[in-house]
Amino acid sequence: MFSSDKFKQITIQNSFTDRLSIVSVANEIYYLIKGEKNLSFRKMNEIKKLLENDMINCLFIENTLAGFLISHKLSNAIIEINGLYVKPQFRKNNLSSLLIEHATKNTANNYFAATFLENIKTILELHGFKETSLSYLNYREKINFLKQRFKLHRLKEVFRHKKNSKLILLKKECRK
Repeated sequence: MFSSDKFKQITIQNSFTDRLSIVSVANEIYYLIKGEKNLSFRKMNEIKKLLENDMINCLFIENTLAGFLISHKLSNAIIEINGLYVKPQFRKNNLSSLLIEHATKNTANNYFAATFLENIKTILELHGFKETSLSYLNYREKINFLKQRFKLHRLKEVFRHKKNSKLILLKKECRK
């Protein structure tokens, strides 16, 4: 639990135990993603599965979903950050930083991120991420990275984003 001068209660949660919570949060995330042109579309069942596997960090302000960060394991050593969103009315309050800090606090992992957005690159760099290339990942991690995107709806999103900008790959090394 966090607090600030502006908000009384800020909570980040990535574990949802009851089905009703998962469905409710998944619906809200689904419609936020669907309405945001800079986020890659994800199907409802994909969002539910990510929530069930504790791979979405949800930021709540006074019990209202204010943002989220999606991640998944590329291997036992590397977690990929592949979706960061804060609702417009909550932006400019360093909430994306809270999400990134929470998602990358386990120093037993290294972290990897792929984005087409310069502002996301800038935010990640403030948290110790540095530009890298796909060669940073081992063979199995590359396969998992590509497999995650090898669904028709995900491929469409990659090509949609690629038209307007270049893919930026970043890493954060924490593992000793």
